[in-house]
Amino acid sequence: MIRDIIVISNGLPLFTKHYSSSKNFFTDKDELILISGFLSALNSFSDQFEDLGNIRELKLSNTDLRLSFLKDGSIPNLIFLASFDNKSNSTDVEKFLINISKAFHKKYNNDELRKWDGKMEDFESFEQEVNHYIKEEVNTRGENFKSRILNLVDVVEKTNTNEMQADNNPKLDEKKPKYNYYVPSLKISGNINPKHYLTGKDSIEVFHEIDGTRSIEIIAKNINLSPQSVYNTCKNLIKLGFVSFQIPTTH
Repeated sequence: MIRDIIVISNGLPLFTKHYSSSKNFFTDKDELILISGFLSALNSFSDQFEDLGNIRELKLSNTDLRLSFLKDGSIPNLIFLASFDNKSNSTDVEKFLINISKAFHKKYNNDELRKWDGKMEDFESFEQEVNHYIKEEVNTRGENFKSRILNLVDVVEKTNTNEMQADNNPKLDEKKPKYNYYVPSLKISGNINPKHYLTGKDSIEVFHEIDGTRSIEIIAKNINLSPQSVYNTCKNLIKLGFVSFQIPTTH
């Protein structure tokens, strides 16, 4: 997700906003002017060597954060910057900064920037536009995640269907498999609607039966499936990060 937005003009912070519950590092006011000057100097350095091109992204080694830069071509020394973690795609953040830049120019004219006296309060109203695009970025990230999950579920459930069909005539065994006693537990909120991510009827029924106390065998009896089918479904839910197993030490 995007953590911070900073707009820098001539080495000074013109606008800043923090969008995370984590430590407010990049927009800490005690360090903001120093950071803005440093980042502006980096871009100025790259301008001195045209063959190097512009700085577009920096990776910080001690955190999962990266910095994405957008240098405004129409106004000298105007830089749009976003810090973001590995949940966001670099290309999406670049597009986000382009939209922020366009919104900024639509709201403010060049004269306002030239006459700016360094007071950040002059551009506080820009927060409305930034909030709009932050919401878009969150929605886009959610849709991309959902799409990846659905594609994975489709592959997983096709495999599961084949295994379940092969299980229609199971061989009888006097000793029950150990997995009959495994107890699946949800790793995600039980309030999540599995229909958003699961398409198979059996998978959804198994998901609803998981409460952290029922074993594979009990779930199978409750929904009239074989223990092996329930076990296979749970293994697929584990691959999706939805479920984990509690395995009894003895049985």
